[in-house]
Amino acid sequence: MREIVEDYFDYNGVRAADVETIRYKGKKIKEIARFTYKETLVRVEFDSDYTDQTLQKIAQKECMLIDNLGSLEYRNYCIKRDRLKEIENDFIVLDNKVYNYHEDKYGEIPYIQYSLSLTLENGQHIFSDIPVNFFTAKIKKDKKASLERLRGNAKKYFGEGVKPDLKHLDETLTLEYMQNKIWVNKKLKGE
Repeated sequence: MREIVEDYFDYNGVRAADVETIRYKGKKIKEIARFTYKETLVRVEFDSDYTDQTLQKIAQKECMLIDNLGSLEYRNYCIKRDRLKEIENDFIVLDNKVYNYHEDKYGEIPYIQYSLSLTLENGQHIFSDIPVNFFTAKIKKDKKASLERLRGNAKKYFGEGVKPDLKHLDETLTLEYMQNKIWVNKKLKGE
């Protein structure tokens, strides 16, 4: 379900923005703010609960970026920023390194289950979920939720000094991730 509300923020005069809330089965998935500033279309996704203050902060930051970078460079910034988010959402990123994971998918719609795993450098395997008795429980597992659990487990072990096995390291994505991150950070610092 999509819900769109027109709201206002103040930056160099009043600007109108549409704030779209996307819900799935009653649960808020994400929010998107859209507005135009200096003839540049701005579209920003954010996860925090929407308040006027949140819109004010987001809009002000994006307008300042457009002022500093110009329209064309701002679009490049958005492309790179969105790619960073995409990598962070689809993979496991630890210490600026991008790791793949092993995925098993089984079951039939609507009861598809995902089991994600990662081997650590010490040979231990960590998993995204706990075993399910398929004969007594029909639990639909969402891949995103499974990946979040696996990512949380990997961060816990990483915090204890145990890294994922190098076989999971995606060198190409790690290079892309680092190049984009360095570029975005330079632009945020005004370089």
